[in-house]
Amino acid sequence: MNGRMYDPLIGQMLSPDPYIQGIGTQGFNRYSYVRNNPLKYTDPDGEFIIGFLSGFIRGLVQGKPPFKMGWQTGVNELKIYGGLFAGDPLQILSRLTWELPQTILGFTFTTISNYAWQVDEVDYWGGATVSSGDFWGQGDGAAVTLGSYITGGQSLKADPDNSLFQHEYGHYLQSQSSGWAYLTTWGIPSLNSAIKNLSPDHKRFYTEQDANKRAFKYLYKKTGGSLDWDFSSNPILDEGWVNSITGAKFYSPTMITPSTTNYINSTFSKKYIYQGSDDSYRKYKKNSKKTSIDRLRDLLLLYK
Repeated sequence: MNGRMYDPLIGQMLSPDPYIQGIGTQGFNRYSYVRNNPLKYTDPDGEFIIGFLSGFIRGLVQGKPPFKMGWQTGVNELKIYGGLFAGDPLQILSRLTWELPQTILGFTFTTISNYAWQVDEVDYWGGATVSSGDFWGQGDGAAVTLGSYITGGQSLKADPDNSLFQHEYGHYLQSQSSGWAYLTTWGIPSLNSAIKNLSPDHKRFYTEQDANKRAFKYLYKKTGGSLDWDFSSNPILDEGWVNSITGAKFYSPTMITPSTTNYINSTFSKKYIYQGSDDSYRKYKKNSKKTSIDRLRDLLLLYK
């Protein structure tokens, strides 16, 4: 049945691993498997060779230790597979049924990214599988979320205090809520907004605001109120809503909303301007003949 027999007396397998890990003493021991540390690493079939070969070649091309790079890419591959079963039972069940379309896309995209040298590290938090690396040249602050798989640049970390993770985890919460409708309801509109390069307006787009609010509420509760939310990177335009979650009396509008420069460049050509002194919006006439100086003065009066 192609099973691997284990001898508990000598503490090793009775058949050799066809994959030579090549890192340290245990790496060259083909009878130990996963560096003789099965509590930390897994190797279901003993042949995760594609990840190793990809990393090995990457090491040769980039002038890095090939065996080390091969080992790391192989471990990343294992963790990506492990992401299918990361989290609590309800998250796992949802991932394999309710969220199946985005799970397949997320798993496939992350696996291909790993083989294509775009992933350096894979970690878990709150049921999410977080992969960070070169991310196809999109920049350290870029990321995409497909189901429970979050893939992004070097600044992405599986940490609720990480600003990029905070926002992307909100998209994961959208996936859990919407199921098979996630891509059409949230994913595709969000991607379309990002492609059109609407920043900072992209941060104000309904899909992004919803993700920020979901993540803030969930992470604030999960961390017992010790969440270090980055309002400058992940603005939440409804100040009253933030106060209702935290019980705080007041949040500075400059902490919650985008920067003054962003407002000057984009907001005044739009239909609405956020007025941070309360949690309401006021209309701005598109055909206004006010100069840039007039607009700047009006903006500063909002924060007086």
